[in-house]
Amino acid sequence: MKHIFFIKKIETIFLSGVKMDSYTFNLKDLKIISPFLGEKKYKKLSYPIKVGLYTLIENRDAKLFFDLNGEIKFIHGKIPDWIHPNEFIKRTKANDFIYYSSGEYYGGIYDATGEYYVPCFQYPSNNLWQKDIKGIVEFGKALWKDIVEKLKRVSIKDIPKKIRKDIEKIVSIDNRYLKKRAMLLKKIYNANITVLPPDTRHVDYEVIPIIISDGCLYHCKFCRVKSRDVFSERSKEDILEQIRGLKKFYSSDIKNYSSLFLGLHDAFNCSFETIKFSIEKAMEIFQIENSYVKDKNIFLFASVESFLNQKLDVFEYLNKIPDTKVFINIGLESVHQETLRKIGKPIDSSQVRESFEKMLYVNKKYLNIEITANFLLDLSFSEKHFDLMISLIRDTVKRPFYKGTIYLSPLSTENKRDILNKVMELKRHSFLPMYLYIIQRF
Repeated sequence: MKHIFFIKKIETIFLSGVKMDSYTFNLKDLKIISPFLGEKKYKKLSYPIKVGLYTLIENRDAKLFFDLNGEIKFIHGKIPDWIHPNEFIKRTKANDFIYYSSGEYYGGIYDATGEYYVPCFQYPSNNLWQKDIKGIVEFGKALWKDIVEKLKRVSIKDIPKKIRKDIEKIVSIDNRYLKKRAMLLKKIYNANITVLPPDTRHVDYEVIPIIISDGCLYHCKFCRVKSRDVFSERSKEDILEQIRGLKKFYSSDIKNYSSLFLGLHDAFNCSFETIKFSIEKAMEIFQIENSYVKDKNIFLFASVESFLNQKLDVFEYLNKIPDTKVFINIGLESVHQETLRKIGKPIDSSQVRESFEKMLYVNKKYLNIEITANFLLDLSFSEKHFDLMISLIRDTVKRPFYKGTIYLSPLSTENKRDILNKVMELKRHSFLPMYLYIIQRF
């Protein structure tokens, strides 16, 4: 007996010159749209949107979005026990299930983070809105499993040929398969990507990392996310092997990606030749130009010394990459020498000032580049730390400027209300955008 109630073509698009039709149909109590045509650009909105191409499967209990490889991507609960109708679970390529809280639209989230939704993790982070999400995530996984089990009970012959392959992929994937995929990803990188640049929030952390260097120039006492290895640049052969491996790993879903993260923690210390090679090979092999998502971005970390030492020809090159924005994030941490000594950062406060001044120069000179900076926030720090920071971000800048975001990274999440009050106090003095740094791994 056939279970299809109707099938209907709802839209046609052309992606890289190839015609793509989107269909909707009912299968028992399931509504399926494949492909679901999401937004093409990331936007800061107070309601959830989906950017990219997916298969959407919906019933009275949940809305599930699957990526182009059939892997679960988003889970929206619709039952009364779901915490909030606008909140959802997102799965990353490294198989983290992250709960997105809309929390307090008018209670500080947007002012503090620049985002309407704050990601809540199942691993340690400096997120001041951290929730106990283990139960929520398990509940969401149960909704995913239930819908997949329903699909498995349907004869594949009852599913239209136009989307049969999409459904076959979805029903073949379980949590064990996803764990194996995450292990494969780690093998490709031969590294743990413990933190993404804070600017990747602009694309909801949806980046393809390429590891072009390991280790770090500094091994600061306060840092919990960086490698203890000595800095070393990876070979072109290693980088090219990664890119080819990632092309195969992402497979069909690579159409949903248009942003790169060149890692790890101080990739800007690499030679100009390595940076250029990595970007051009990745864009060529990933065919970034053909992505459904139209925001092209490149993200990097820099240290004080690597930023100061790079010549302007690197910035000239990055600024001229067609239709691409480049974000470089520097760990300044403090302009107070005693605080630098306390946190074990082996640089001088004069270097911090010089980096900040160069940051302002680059941000004004190059339209497509934004240099951002991190400062530490801890209520135990002396007032001198905060006074000198205020002087730097107010008196040096002199007038409001839209580039050069300052990210504040709390060393502790205790006394949350006092920390948030301190953030708001500092924001009032800053002529640059200022937000909390939410540490998210890949």
